[in-house]
Amino acid sequence: MQYKVGNPCMQGCNIVDGGYNFAYASTNASLYSDIKVYVCIFEKDSSECRYELELKEKYGNSVYTVLSDINIDDCLYCFKENGQYIVDPYAKAVTGCAVLAGKRKMFCI
Repeated sequence: MQYKVGNPCMQGCNIVDGGYNFAYASTNASLYSDIKVYVCIFEKDSSECRYELELKEKYGNSVYTVLSDINIDDCLYCFKENGQYIVDPYAKAVTGCAVLAGKRKMFCI
């Protein structure tokens, strides 16, 4: 898996040439350097996080990256900020909700 510079204007998860562009608007992450935002990728039939990847690039309120050399066609995802799982407000669909480790997660496709 490789990180590439993404597009902060393409919010949510979007298929781009060579990978997936993930972007999330986070006022906290743009104001405080110690706050990190992750995209959490799960297998559809599992509550175990397969990947927890930091969105490293920042522009304005957006944190973003392109992930390449990864196939997430059969996966679900959500964002994580400050230890809280967050549904993607730009998701194409929300598949459901689960309570894991005492925290509520909503998964997107």
